[in-house]
This record gives sequence, C-alpha cells and structure tokens, in this order.
Amino acid sequence: MRFKNLKILHLATNDKFIWQALDVFERAFSGSNDVFIFNIKNKPVRFNEVKAKVIQVKFPQLQFPRLSQNLYSQYDIVIFHSFDSLVFPEIFAIPKSVAKIWVGWGFDYYSEISSPEKLLLPKTYQYRSDGNGKRKDNIFSKMSRFFAKMLGVKKNKYQAISKLDFFAPVIPEEYDMLKSSRIWSSFPDFLNWNYGTIEDHFLKGFDDVSDVGDAILLGNSASLTCNHLDAFEILVRLETNERKIVVPLSYGGEAYADKVCLDGGKYFGDNFLPLRGFLPISEYVKTISQCGFVVMNHNRQQGLGNIVIMLYLGAKVFLRKENPLYENLISQGFIISAVQDLDKNPDLIKKKLTKFDAENNKKLIIKRWSREASINRTLRLIEAGIARSASEKGGANV
Repeated sequence: MRFKNLKILHLATNDKFIWQALDVFERAFSGSNDVFIFNIKNKPVRFNEVKAKVIQVKFPQLQFPRLSQNLYSQYDIVIFHSFDSLVFPEIFAIPKSVAKIWVGWGFDYYSEISSPEKLLLPKTYQYRSDGNGKRKDNIFSKMSRFFAKMLGVKKNKYQAISKLDFFAPVIPEEYDMLKSSRIWSSFPDFLNWNYGTIEDHFLKGFDDVSDVGDAILLGNSASLTCNHLDAFEILVRLETNERKIVVPLSYGGEAYADKVCLDGGKYFGDNFLPLRGFLPISEYVKTISQCGFVVMNHNRQQGLGNIVIMLYLGAKVFLRKENPLYENLISQGFIISAVQDLDKNPDLIKKKLTKFDAENNKKLIIKRWSREASINRTLRLIEAGIARSASEKGGANV
C-alpha cells in the first residue's frame, strides 16, 4: 500500500524513547512525521534531540486539550507515545476521521490492571506502607488531587481510551489484561509495535560482543516495582557477595534510590555498583555487558529494553513467574529462568548460559528487534491507521 502526502503526528512527554520511535518512523515514512512534546512548565526539556514543538503545560492537573481540532484535522494519524495525563486529554480535540493510536509504555496502564499489593513483594511493600516511596504532600499537591477528583480525571481517561482506534501495549498479554479490567463503552483494536532496534538503539557498536562477565544486573530503575529490597535478600542467601551487583537507578524516585543504595552498600559493600545518572547508551551498554546474569524481580512487565540487550549479549535472565513477560518470552522460544527457582537451585546464578542457549536467544532477539523487523511493524501499524482513517473519510486518503 502506497500513501501520498501522509501526515503523522506524534504526541509525547519529555522522554528519550520518542526519538527511538521517530528514527524508525522516519525510515519507514521519511518527511511524514511531526513531534509535539508536552512538558510541565519550567521543567528542563532533556530529550529534544531533533526539531520538535514543545507544549509547556502550566497547570497539568487541569485535564483539557492544549491543541486545537483545526490543527489535528491536518493529520491522517495521531500517535500517543504513552497515555500520560499530560497528553491523553488531547484525544478530545482530535476529529473522528483522524486515526488515533496509543503506544503503551506500561506505567500508563498498570494502575488500571493491578495494585501495589500485587506488584510489591513483602519487604518493598513494607517500605511503602511505612510512608516511603510516596509523594510528599503539601497544600498544593492536596489541592491538585482534590480538583482532579472533582473534575473526574480518572473518568476522563476511561473515556479517552474508549475514543482510541488502536492500542499497542508492550506485550500482547497486556492488551487482554487492560480490556478485561472493566466494562468499556468501546475499546481500541490491538496492534503490535515496540520501541528500539538492535542496530540503531539498543546495541549500536556492540553487536559483535560475545562474552559477558559474571556480574549481576539487578532491576532497571529506581522504581518500587523492581522490588530491590527483596532481591537483595535472595542474592545474599545465594552467597553472591563477591560478585559485582550493577543496579540502574537513573529513572524513578530519588528517596527510593537512596534507600536502595543504602541497603545495597550494607549487603554488598564495594561490589555494589549503582548507576544513578543518565549515561550515553554506549557507556551504559559497556557497563552492563560485564553482567552475565540478570535478575528482574518485578511482578509486572518492566525493563524490556534492558532484557533485550542482555539476551542478545548472551546473559542468563531471571524473571518472576508472575510477570507476564516470563510466559511471553518462553512461548517465543527464549531460554529464561525463574527468580523463584533460585532458592531451589542456587547453581543457576553461578552457571552461565550454554553457547547453544545464548545463540538461540540472540537469533530470536534479531528476529523481533532488528531494524528490518521494526520497520515492518511500523509499516503495518501505519497501514492499519490509514485504513481506519480512510474508512471514516470515505476512502479519500488512500
């Protein structure tokens, strides 16, 4: 299918992943893409790596479109990169004839399909219950939440989701999880799309690395759902004290990152290596490539980019069985281990993947996350969007 004068608008918040997406979309549809970044006013824009229009949101607690219906009517497709509260109200200004696609990130829908009681393990849940890991209340934040409740923000998000044409979650299983979470007046159709490619984003310059070290990569961010505090106890029981424990903490809460560093230092001393600041991807991959083992102690899908990198490099990856990503990867043929099996078989954290298993995982990563595979997914996504838009416009745009 060929398209003439195709116009795609990307709506995003101030995050680096939008530029991974734009790179792929430009390879598939060069010159057809515009980007609007929604940013809370007075916060620095860290990731505006190419020309994009920045929408400064002065009162983020007020849920209404910042852009006009006239502007949106100039586009064939609008893609929401996450359904963050800064951007989802825009859907109420987008004409029905414009295809609307939500590319989910996880954080933007897990509050609808789960709860802290299900996502946090005992020590982490206790930490949160003690008043930690929660936003600090002041009069302004209390008033903001009061008005948000009065204005029906949650209801607005449900209504916004019902207006979407397509939803592309991180993994297909999450589509059904969200769809079955409540009764919807309408629910978007499924699309398959993921961020990043091996050649251009995840492993640029490292695609020939074939030997990882014996360090352990733990978690992907300073997020409570990583359950670091519980994972520390597992690793101590497994007598991993003499090995480096690499812990990415550049995303998430500062107070929680401080707690992770405090406890990690007590448990592992100089072998505890927290990554607090943002690193260029080349430096980040160089650091984590010393890890032959990856422990992701989440009860939910999270940290997929890190997992993709480490599976390609040949590391042994441990996921919790509760994590839908565990069954997702196994069903595709990946060799994955379960965190729960470590207590029964401590040697799992001591023996690297066999060369055969590592090569199997690498081939599967290439099949799904190569540049070619990503461009093909993007073509299918846009074809679906244009078909939907054309059906609303009577076929005029095809």
